[in-house]
Amino acid sequence: MPHVLVSLPDELLVGIFKFLDVVSLAQVCLVCRKLNAIASCNAVWLPRNEKVLNKTLLPGNSVKEQCRLSKKWTKGLGYCLKLQGYPRSFMPWIEISHQKLYITQGDTVQKYLLKNEVNSSNCQLKRMGRSVIKHEGMFTPRHGDDVYQFRVHNNVLVCGGWNGYLSWTDLNSGKTRIKTKSHESDVHAVDFRDNVIVSGSRKEDLKIWRFNDDFTNVSECSSTNAMDRVLSLRINPKFSSFVSGTSGIR
Repeated sequence: MPHVLVSLPDELLVGIFKFLDVVSLAQVCLVCRKLNAIASCNAVWLPRNEKVLNKTLLPGNSVKEQCRLSKKWTKGLGYCLKLQGYPRSFMPWIEISHQKLYITQGDTVQKYLLKNEVNSSNCQLKRMGRSVIKHEGMFTPRHGDDVYQFRVHNNVLVCGGWNGYLSWTDLNSGKTRIKTKSHESDVHAVDFRDNVIVSGSRKEDLKIWRFNDDFTNVSECSSTNAMDRVLSLRINPKFSSFVSGTSGIR
């Protein structure tokens, strides 16, 4: 039978191998070098790549290797724990800083402690359940106005939210200060480094702010029109520039 397979055209072998399961493909690869090469080619594995977790091909990896990595990823250590319920169309903003998990919920930012006692045993992880994570409190920058995005840096929580407000909270003292009407519409994106804040709004404007010496107020340094709704942004760690992403409506 192997001699019959080897004598078939490569294109026909590719078509046949597409119908094999992973175990059968692995057995075919052990027959000879030619069948191994054909059974490992991208054309055979592309249909399987559509069903795995990581669909984007990684540079330098074959489709077969991509499928193998994705399969291992799906079997990785993890535990699904429902912290909060959200409407189907709503996506919370999440950030981890110094073993603390911060997550938006309406007009609040919830704070959780991520414990270090979880080891590589998935069974232990499941037994621990909610003890893996501990709720430590919440911050409400402005009652009734949803938090769209926030940034945690140097124990300061900077939030952008509904009705164009910016807020900053000292995580040590819990004291919050607010800059109302920092934008004419909802602040959808914000980033923060040392004493500089960059914010972007639904009304297409980007602004750069600077804290005063005691962090009690911010002053606007510059403003520019992004020509589209600003949905995300990040400051260059070297403070020389920042990048922003828009909705793509225009």
